[in-house]
Amino acid sequence: MNLPSFMVWMSFRYCLGRSSVAPGMWVDWAKKNWKRIPRHDRDLIGTELEQAFERDDRARVSFKGGILPLGQIYDRQQWERVRALYKKGE
Repeated sequence: MNLPSFMVWMSFRYCLGRSSVAPGMWVDWAKKNWKRIPRHDRDLIGTELEQAFERDDRARVSFKGGILPLGQIYDRQQWERVRALYKKGE
């Protein structure tokens, strides 16, 4: 991959929690390039995304408006696509 490693995880962190087109665009890119992303970066993304899912699950229990850790439901659905990649061991 002709992309510095830090650009992968920095762009991931930028998109995580946003409610916009950015999460979907990042997820589309990640799905196409997942096996080309260095293992260390995939592990980092998996760890941080799992932490975000845990925070999001807790926040949704008593949600009264505002910003959620994974964004709105459609943003969370996008992140579930990445979660599926590392859960199945890719």
